[in-house]
This record gives sequence, structure tokens and C-alpha cells, in this order.
Amino acid sequence: MNFFIFVFLAVYLQLEPKIKMAIILISFLFGLAVPIIYFVIMRSKGKIDDNDAQVKEQRTSPYLFGIFLTIIAILLSVYLVNNRIITFAWIAYLICSVILVIVNKFWKISAHAMGTAIPLGIILFYSNLLSLTLVIILILVGWSRIKLKMHNLNQVLAGSFLGVIVPVLLFALFR
Repeated sequence: MNFFIFVFLAVYLQLEPKIKMAIILISFLFGLAVPIIYFVIMRSKGKIDDNDAQVKEQRTSPYLFGIFLTIIAILLSVYLVNNRIITFAWIAYLICSVILVIVNKFWKISAHAMGTAIPLGIILFYSNLLSLTLVIILILVGWSRIKLKMHNLNQVLAGSFLGVIVPVLLFALFR
């Protein structure tokens, strides 16, 4: 969903082609490709037991690495893109990720629901139709996490709430 939201914003904001490409490339590398490669490497080394990282302690490393990548993405976006909306979108991911690491020490929150809800919180400011589509996707993601017995309803709701409220507050306060 990270990559999707930045592609949407790159197109929606009607920026110069080279700026659009920078947004898309930064998002692809730091929000999709590198995190997946890192996770696959951690799985192959036995540092993470399963694809859902069910062991709480095994989730911390990918979360922290994601925070590191998000900080790099913020810095690159500020330098190469220089667009407040793009920067705030990355900051929303950063704030949610930091909260996720803290909550993960005590409780299991749905990172999948949160990762789906962050784009929803951003898109609410730009497209009603796309917002509705993301609500449906969020419901399906939440349902699947419960059905797969990876989370209970409260964990999915907490991830969803956090994912929506952080970007909404950021964009409402600083837009």
C-alpha cells in the first residue's frame, strides 16, 4: 500500500515528470523492494520463523529497519522532491512505525491493518471514491488477519485506527 499511495500522490499532485519519478522510485525502493528483500534474507537466515513473524521479538528487527528506511525516504524526499504532502505522508509512516515498535513490546497490533489504513488517512483529503475503495480493502485485510488467526478484532481495529488517525491529524494540522 505504501507504493500505491505515493504513485497516486505523484500523479494527483501534477508534478514535473522527474519529480514524479523520484517519488515513485523512492517509494518503490524504501517502501517496497528493500523491506521485502530484508525480510526474505531474515527468513532465510532463520532470524524470523514464519512469513507472519508471529514471534513478537522477531518483528522488532524488521520494524526498526523499516523506520531506518523511512527516515532515508524522508530525507531523500525533502532533498529531491521538496513537497510537503509527500514529506507528511512519509512522516505519517514514520510516526506509525515508531508507535508500532513501542506497542509491539506489550501487545500485538495489526501492522497489516495499519499499513492499509495509512493510505486511507491520506486519501481522505483527495478522493472520496478512492477512500471508499480503501475502506473496502481495509475491511478485507482486517477480516483476513482475523480469519487467519493472526489477530483479534481489537488488534485489527487498533492498527486501523492508528493508521487512519496519524495521517489525518498530520494533514489537518500542517497542510
